[in-house]
Amino acid sequence: MKERLSIQPIAPEELELVAEMNRQLQSDEGSRVMALDDAIRRLSKWLANEYSCHVYRVNGQIAGYVLYRSTDPDTEDHSDAVYIRHFYIVPEFRGHGLGKAAFALLTEEVLPSETCITLEALVANPSGRAFWKALGFQEYSIRYERKPDSKNAPQ
Repeated sequence: MKERLSIQPIAPEELELVAEMNRQLQSDEGSRVMALDDAIRRLSKWLANEYSCHVYRVNGQIAGYVLYRSTDPDTEDHSDAVYIRHFYIVPEFRGHGLGKAAFALLTEEVLPSETCITLEALVANPSGRAFWKALGFQEYSIRYERKPDSKNAPQ
């Protein structure tokens, strides 16, 4: 049987599941993993403000999500730009082209045509970076960060 992929706006009862997927995304990309309650609060705050979230389903089962806002926070002058904050596919659905199909569905059914899309991928996440490059995204900048307790801080 052929898998059927769909995309719908997040339902209120899916908030905790999406927050848990966000925690899995953080783990996958090598970020600090938030407590579930903190992830739920942050996601709720974003959704109450400028972000939108859609979930992907394969034959009715949630297979991932995308969180985005209608303008890139770093390029406010581009009113036609979309900034993707999170794009996540559950591990058991990876490796068979579902991520590519999910992104295509987002651009065909949800986002306006001719939209400039920006996103970030952590340097420590080579598989994520390779995924976006395979979809035609090009590296634009490198963001630097120095934590206050860094051993590399000037003496």
